[in-house]
Amino acid sequence: MADLLLALDPHHRAACLGLIALSATVFVLLRFVSAPYGRHARGGWGPMLPARLGWVLMESPAVLLFLAVFCQGAQAASLAPRLMLGLWMLHYLHRTLVFPFRQPPGGGPMPLSVVAMALVFNAVNA
Repeated sequence: MADLLLALDPHHRAACLGLIALSATVFVLLRFVSAPYGRHARGGWGPMLPARLGWVLMESPAVLLFLAVFCQGAQAASLAPRLMLGLWMLHYLHRTLVFPFRQPPGGGPMPLSVVAMALVFNAVNA
């Protein structure tokens, strides 16, 4: 694993290491605090957004940013990477645009802070 991380672009390596460190921190924090998300959504975490809007916003980088980065890659015209892109896009287009609108109407709102944290995660993940 260390060899793989050393072979990455320095910015990519920093993003990966930062995400690993952040995940360990969040794991510990969530042992003591329930995330204000889903059935645990509650006030006190900033302004609230309608759940569907929040979901679409927080998942959008996984579609838009990933596609933009992919198209700039050296292998963007090759068949195998395009097939992988297709699988990624099918999954995240469903997750971003289909899933939230298949949920029953009237779902509670979600805090903007949760949307922002998920948006950052999905941007780094993309």
